[in-house]
Amino acid sequence: MSIPTFVYRPLEEQQIRILEIFPGSENYPISRSLRPSDFGSGAKYEAVSYSWGTGSSARNLTILIDGCSIQVTANLKAALKVFRREILSSLGEDNGDLNEISKQLQKVATDDPSLKRLLWMDALCINQQDNDKRNHQIQLMRTVYSQSIKLVVWLGEKSDDSDLAIDTAAEIISTIRKSENGLKPWLEQQPTSSLITKSCALAKLFFRPWCSCAWILQEYVVTSKTEAIFYCERKKITGTGMKELFNAVDDILDNLYEQEQAALDCLPAYGDPHSWLK
Repeated sequence: MSIPTFVYRPLEEQQIRILEIFPGSENYPISRSLRPSDFGSGAKYEAVSYSWGTGSSARNLTILIDGCSIQVTANLKAALKVFRREILSSLGEDNGDLNEISKQLQKVATDDPSLKRLLWMDALCINQQDNDKRNHQIQLMRTVYSQSIKLVVWLGEKSDDSDLAIDTAAEIISTIRKSENGLKPWLEQQPTSSLITKSCALAKLFFRPWCSCAWILQEYVVTSKTEAIFYCERKKITGTGMKELFNAVDDILDNLYEQEQAALDCLPAYGDPHSWLK
């Protein structure tokens, strides 16, 4: 029996769609629901910011919404898998037979708010095939992001030493918060070779597509007073931590320059990646 294709229902003038995702492990079929929500209704949703990508990131993977199929990009599907698994983690259900746990939880998720995660993401919450409706929804995006309870930034799946980058970021953020001398204690502990390796990993993280897209950065600016969380697969950095990290870039580069000027040739060109976060 074939699965029907998802069809968007029309919205009222001041409505948006909210995506409900239910708990599940990475290997459990992705299923979720889209429901309309009025502005000012107090819906506690998280706004997702991510890079759509091009080429190999075309919409060619399928998920289920209300029992119907819809195509998404590989990047978006990967993000949804991580976001829904976090529901299991928050419930203390991150061990054991996750597929069986997922199956049982999804049976009751419809009636239990603690078993859902409410998200807004343009690729799914806006009907991309209806140009008139899409343009109207785009005009509402500033309000959508500003009224969200949290900005969820998806930087992508782990690659290019991203785990090392996030772990290094955690070291830097911890040092800055504990030390009266800023980043100096951490820098003094790093051999030049280690500092180069870690700096290269950070540079590659900074130059992921999300960080270089002006439209996406506007989403961050609009929600600057809202809690933010940055994901690189299952590793995370808070918005506050990310700002502290970017502010530490100059200190890292200055230290490398003092130790060995040639070391800077090993790094991708930083430019001024932290200026948009100031």
